[in-house]
Amino acid sequence: MMEVVYSSISKDEKVYTTVTLHEDVDIHGGNVEVGCWVPNSDSRAACAKNTKSEAIRLLKLALAELDS
Repeated sequence: MMEVVYSSISKDEKVYTTVTLHEDVDIHGGNVEVGCWVPNSDSRAACAKNTKSEAIRLLKLALAELDS
């Protein structure tokens, strides 16, 4: 399950968003949360798309660091 949360905080025409990923692996499950600044948009769909792209970029960087 993925959830995108939009913050009311905006700065320099960007909005802070949080992506929460929840995986039910076993009875405990697990969560990963990524917060990022993305260009503000009147369209929630465009904002969600930008958020997903930025979250993927940040997660790739984090995974590369963990792997090294």
